[in-house]
Amino acid sequence: MAVAIPATLALTLLVFYLYGFTLNRITLFALIFSIGILVDDAIVVVENIVRHFHLPANKDRGWSAIAVEAVNEVGNPAILATFAVIAAVLPMAFVGGLMGPYMRPIPIGASAAMFWSLLIAFIVTPWASIRILKCANASRAPSAIQHRASNGSIITMADVRSDPCLMPRFQGKPGNVAT
Repeated sequence: MAVAIPATLALTLLVFYLYGFTLNRITLFALIFSIGILVDDAIVVVENIVRHFHLPANKDRGWSAIAVEAVNEVGNPAILATFAVIAAVLPMAFVGGLMGPYMRPIPIGASAAMFWSLLIAFIVTPWASIRILKCANASRAPSAIQHRASNGSIITMADVRSDPCLMPRFQGKPGNVAT
């Protein structure tokens, strides 16, 4: 989730830029309005991956197979929930009159944010979950970040940079923050 929310908001700001919207109270409201759905997709995927990771039947299976099965299990409900909200919000973009053009960034931005969130939850979140859970399983005494990750808690980028298990290839290389 440390990657999902900033990536989704950045892609939504790109949509605003491409539509020619400026960053103002209305566009910021669209981002705030969609934050609940943004975190919901990633949370559902992470929780299900962690649940599948801890199932006794998955003890000898590959990490990718566990993640694919977990995402498949929650994929259809997440898609339906996201598209239901988009279908409820997007028609506001076609309102005419004086308020139509003024309020148009809300349905466009919220719909774009929800769509990007769904894609990131299905692509980036499983990859990051596998990486964090593999590391947590490899060490006998997990660090605090690994313990929080295996419980599905929020991990910050500062946590990722400070954990040697998560960022081993960046340590000691010039130009990188994690040393």
